[in-house]
Amino acid sequence: RWTRGALRLTPKFKHRTIFEKTDSDDDPRVSYSEFIPIILGEYSLTPKTSFLAGAQGVPLLSFRHWDRADKDATFTQTDYTFMFKLTADYFGIRDNSFFFGYQRTRKNFDRSGRPDFKQGILFAELISPF
Repeated sequence: RWTRGALRLTPKFKHRTIFEKTDSDDDPRVSYSEFIPIILGEYSLTPKTSFLAGAQGVPLLSFRHWDRADKDATFTQTDYTFMFKLTADYFGIRDNSFFFGYQRTRKNFDRSGRPDFKQGILFAELISPF
């Protein structure tokens, strides 16, 4: 974690592996690995308001999904998210968080038979602990 004033940057790495096989089959039904580099940034505007940005997969180190059971499903992906976070107490419930932001996803398949995928999502989310 790197912090300078109101700015905080946090690098992370996520790895997932799924292997599913039944006794009657020689080949696995599901078998893939994902390597996901992540960078998170947060800039505090006030004690209860901040701007957040995050990336899963960066240009030189992409989010990589290797599918061993279905070669056509292997892809690289980048996700970029930008959002505002507002935190407030409401009727005695502490730390209610409201997020408003935009997420951009791009998925590029390795094999030429599958079309690449681009998606942008504008979102609002309320998280309230009970």
